[in-house]
Amino acid sequence: MKKWLFSVLLSVVSLSLSALPVIVLPEKPTLQEKTAARELALHLKLVCGKELSVITENLAGRGGQLIYVGATGFAAAQKTALEKFAPEEWLVKAVDESRLILAGGFPRGTLYAVYEYLERNHGFLWPDVKSVYCKKDKNIHWTAGMNYRGKPAFAYRSIYSSFVPGSELWKIRNRQNTFHTVLPEKFDAWGIAPAYGSPWFCHTFYEYTRHLQKKDHDILSLNSGTRRVSTSRHGMGQICYSNPKTAQFFAGKLLEWIPRDRQGKEKWQYPSFYMLSTNDNRNECECADCRRVARTAGYSALKTRFVNQVSRIVTKKYPDVVFQTDAYGLHAYPAKNDVKPDKNVVMMIAYGALDPTRPRDTFRSYAHPENRITRQLHLDWSKQASLAVWDYWLDCIRPDYPSTLLPAMVDNIRFYKKLNVIYLMGECPFPSRVSLWYLRIYIANRFMTDPSRDLDTEIKRFMTAYYGKAAPFMFKYQKLLERTTPKLNEPVSAYAIDRRHDLDEAFFAEAEKLLAEAAESVRRDKASLERVEEEWSVVARAKIEKFHVSDPEYVNKYHRIAVRMISRHEGAYRSGQRKKAVDQLRDAALARVPRAAGFEKQTLITDYSWPLLSLARFNKKVKDPDAAGGYAVVFGNPKEDLSKYPGVSMGVYDQKKRVYAMPAVTIPKEAAPLDEKYHWYDLGRCRLPENPLIYLHWSWTLQLVASASFRSPEIYDNDVRIYVSLKLQGPAYVKGSVKPDMYAVDRVLIVRGDLNSQKLLHPLPEKVSPEQVEADLAAASLKLRPLKADRASLVQMSFKSAQLRPGAKFYVLVKDNTGKVSPVTNGLILKKDGKYHLYKVYSGPLTRDFRMGAGRAKIDLSPYFAMAEAEKQYDVMLSIKCISSGEVFIDRCLILKK
Repeated sequence: MKKWLFSVLLSVVSLSLSALPVIVLPEKPTLQEKTAARELALHLKLVCGKELSVITENLAGRGGQLIYVGATGFAAAQKTALEKFAPEEWLVKAVDESRLILAGGFPRGTLYAVYEYLERNHGFLWPDVKSVYCKKDKNIHWTAGMNYRGKPAFAYRSIYSSFVPGSELWKIRNRQNTFHTVLPEKFDAWGIAPAYGSPWFCHTFYEYTRHLQKKDHDILSLNSGTRRVSTSRHGMGQICYSNPKTAQFFAGKLLEWIPRDRQGKEKWQYPSFYMLSTNDNRNECECADCRRVARTAGYSALKTRFVNQVSRIVTKKYPDVVFQTDAYGLHAYPAKNDVKPDKNVVMMIAYGALDPTRPRDTFRSYAHPENRITRQLHLDWSKQASLAVWDYWLDCIRPDYPSTLLPAMVDNIRFYKKLNVIYLMGECPFPSRVSLWYLRIYIANRFMTDPSRDLDTEIKRFMTAYYGKAAPFMFKYQKLLERTTPKLNEPVSAYAIDRRHDLDEAFFAEAEKLLAEAAESVRRDKASLERVEEEWSVVARAKIEKFHVSDPEYVNKYHRIAVRMISRHEGAYRSGQRKKAVDQLRDAALARVPRAAGFEKQTLITDYSWPLLSLARFNKKVKDPDAAGGYAVVFGNPKEDLSKYPGVSMGVYDQKKRVYAMPAVTIPKEAAPLDEKYHWYDLGRCRLPENPLIYLHWSWTLQLVASASFRSPEIYDNDVRIYVSLKLQGPAYVKGSVKPDMYAVDRVLIVRGDLNSQKLLHPLPEKVSPEQVEADLAAASLKLRPLKADRASLVQMSFKSAQLRPGAKFYVLVKDNTGKVSPVTNGLILKKDGKYHLYKVYSGPLTRDFRMGAGRAKIDLSPYFAMAEAEKQYDVMLSIKCISSGEVFIDRCLILKK
């Protein structure tokens, strides 16, 4: 009998222990507590496969497992003092094995308690927008005595990126609480309030002034003598900080917007900040008052004084308003005077890479010497104001190539925490282009909430959830990236793919081996396999571009996976643009463009036809039967009026040193060939820099990064000659034309310049044979400005060099490598017949610093100095025309072998 009774009692106990918990809400739960309970029930069903009941506390019995969610009476009885919790502070407390408290401060603390419990007790991860990972268990249980309490490390946390629709809930579950432009009403149930009030969250000066009446244009920045109206958040002008009317105008706008933003809202729903930030350009006001302050105290003094003025007007009526302004661009440095932000002004620091005034490598931590100046700026600002940080968690310029910054990102988040940063946002767009993008977002979210976590532990946790059995190989791949990127001496943004020496053949061999092993390990797991393939596509793109891979099977595989990746991970706004770029890369890789005719005698370094030209981010590819390979890249769009722009303008810029590697080539359109066909333009010789940008139009929106042409200096000292094939077409250039306007480039050739490799593009004067010509500086390569159309010239253009008085001679001076300037003739007596004649102005060796002055013409012959023939003798001839009035014109300079 006793034995039977014991068996019955044991069965009852077992039954009660295996029953599902009941979720218990307060008798009158808030909307946010209901949301937390719903999230808990939804996720626990994923664990055990069964629905959990949700009841209010007045209906709860005392038996079975109970999970108390929110400010319940039971939680109060346990002396939790929830009323003292911060808005995001959470508590996970197991009173025993059958009673669990998940609660926190209002409005998000309880929700965060639910997520903390799910992560810690059931292994939950939300690795991407559509995926949820957890440990399965038929029972829901917890350990008695479990007691966790905490809150996120930063009050405001956000990642600025392009997300697919519906990603907001994924961000909330990963504890982001700032959504910029998304309508906040949608997230009341989640306890999310708008971070920013009207009008916008960045570059707001445009928003304040976009509908400005003409009578108020005096509050705009004065640039080149004009009050410049901003046409977007990026251009053109700024505002005048020193005009007292400007602060009054901005404050007036805010006094209209603030009550509108608060209407019908509870206090916790009010916007946290109002942003007063510069437009995304450097066209600061040049009026006398602004320039005076900027010269002595810096631009930050101007803007900080202005923001303080606006704040003091607004806070008379709304004392609780907090402002943000930006330490960005020319405002990066704190004021040099005693002007400091008021207490209710938060300074948003936004320091990207490639600013020469304050170097910043986003792929290295602030402890690295490269970031010494920028680190100190953070410290200096922290002594003046509360800080917000807009960080950059990717290579903003070239995001398509394998790289990682996770160790640096984590170190920097810890640095921000030490500075008591209240608002941390990382910019990390391009989910279809960045290496291990979802891992990067996951790590950012994890460390923004708790910087004390261990990086490798978190990476492995993500890998297991996202890649399944492929996780060990993907972890090794991440470690490969961690070893690779630090090999670079400059910020990653400074390197075009051709210069990424860390991405060598050994890297691609190891990366593709690891990714192949990862794919094989999950070949029967479609979701994990496709995720591995997506990472392979980032590696494949870099390989195709760097080594000009043209294997159709390889290229088409890349294209197929890349398109799928874009469709899944990019929002509609970006996906069309991304797919066009991927199509373009495929077409370029598989293209077959014939060798450029007429350059057989030149030593070719690189031939940039449309497959390579079209990869530049600004260049627009168009079909053109006249172009090499059938395509060209163009400036502008079909609706743009090209007639208002100058003619041909090209040059070479050293992106590393931020100087011009050669003077600009500028040819007026009336002097250029106007037969609407492609013609070669000789830009002349130059010493190609390590990271050259060849701009092919005055706007720089038609360009070529030619780092693939840079070679080891000991070979030929990067002495190159550059040829551009360009066409001007349409009525903007040719009167009476019926063709569409087009400024098109179909080819750029870079050849060795230290050899006699010039292709002569213009007829030579009589008595000069091609065999004599060492160099012909004519038209584009003459580099005199301004050139004018001149039909008397064999090159169809010339430069006005002097105005001679009657009987005066024309003098030519030369500067040699000692710096000595001396006349090379006793003066030329010019024929005033209006025709061009050749005059010998120098005979002897060229020197390393050979510069010639002929009237106003400054002609640099130093690029034509050849070390191998330093003692060789040359004749330098000028083609000069003089007319009866004494005006002197030069159209070319010939260097002839003696």
